[in-house]
Amino acid sequence: MVLSITRAVPKNVPAYAAAHLLLKVQEIGTDAHTILQDAGLPFTLADFEQDRVRTLPREQFSVLYRECILALEAHANQRSGRLSMELNETRMLYYCIINCRTLLEAIVRSVAFFDMLDRGIRLSLDYGDGFADFVLETRRSHKNSAAFLSDLVGLSSFHQFYGWLIGEQIAVREVQMAYDEGFEKDVFMDFFQTPVRLGGDRHRFRVGLDILERPVVRSYPELERLLETFPLDVMPPDYRTSRISDHVRKIMYSALLNRAALPTIPDLAGAFGLSSATFRRRLAEEETSIGKVKESCRRQLAEELLGRGEPIQVVATRLGFSDTTCFRRAFKHWTGTAPSRWRG
Repeated sequence: MVLSITRAVPKNVPAYAAAHLLLKVQEIGTDAHTILQDAGLPFTLADFEQDRVRTLPREQFSVLYRECILALEAHANQRSGRLSMELNETRMLYYCIINCRTLLEAIVRSVAFFDMLDRGIRLSLDYGDGFADFVLETRRSHKNSAAFLSDLVGLSSFHQFYGWLIGEQIAVREVQMAYDEGFEKDVFMDFFQTPVRLGGDRHRFRVGLDILERPVVRSYPELERLLETFPLDVMPPDYRTSRISDHVRKIMYSALLNRAALPTIPDLAGAFGLSSATFRRRLAEEETSIGKVKESCRRQLAEELLGRGEPIQVVATRLGFSDTTCFRRAFKHWTGTAPSRWRG
């Protein structure tokens, strides 16, 4: 049997998955009883081995999973002579990429982050004909079951987080792990909902090139909520997103903030996989339009820039107004106040 962690989220998880994890931590010399105590579970390893426990509530299993993964990763890294990736370092990576505009930009920034950190982990993108491989390389001198699960969880975490960033589960064409066939019966091989091929040269998953241009649609507050459990939670993140107008607003504001060209309706519609007509209809259903979203973003940035004391001419140019007169008129319409009074 294989534990699925990416399909509909179950209320309970089969106990054999817990037993599998506990046996793995026993193999590396960590006391399973201590792990169960740290996870706050009122069971023993014998309870699982003798089928006295058949299922665990998913919340309990997620806590156990976290404790086991941390122990296994620490052991694998110690055997390989490299420092463990601290949770706060992982979270810092997420904070660094939450404001990226596209998935490609987020991956490129992730690559730079690990190059700077030097934890024996290297990320890269390999391009082919119509596809790209996201590659994870880890420095492992001992490829045991602890290292395998640590690397599999790591690769899956990137896949899940990048999908969360763009608001959809990323379909993968192929997954490879640089481990031999002896690991094929691991119960956690179904992280990607596609067969994992062992015997590869590096750990990688393959995606279509088009997915790299998907816009990042998440916000900082959403990231804060995600990090209450992610990445050390066996359950996948919630890929569902809020209203499409909220995402359009984030994309539009990011373009203004970064002095980039504002996306057109065809650009935005294509980014969400919609026709221009359907895109307009979706905005209308949310009682807004691209014009209203644009004006809202311009107003927000104008208020922020003026509040920091930026000259009116600079703000008008930054927001794309032809002259200060047009900007003054628009700002008075938005706020009922002249921009000079706002600065004061």
